[in-house]
Amino acid sequence: MAVFRNVSKQYGAVKAVNNIIASTHAPPGGTVAFLGPNGAGKSTSIDMLLGMRDPSAGSITLFAGHRGRRSWTAGSA
Repeated sequence: MAVFRNVSKQYGAVKAVNNIIASTHAPPGGTVAFLGPNGAGKSTSIDMLLGMRDPSAGSITLFAGHRGRRSWTAGSA
């Protein structure tokens, strides 16, 4: 499970991701898809989910409720 709480990512004046509020859950062996047009922020959102980029605002929790839980919060790096 992944939880995005008011997540934004900004590069200078450009907002690549703007205030995502979402949660995902897939059963074992299931799949979750990020769909949207070019430039919608899909790759940036996945990069933040994996910890490759920090959010400019908000927080992301991966594996919420599990022992392997990981969280990222804007400004925590």
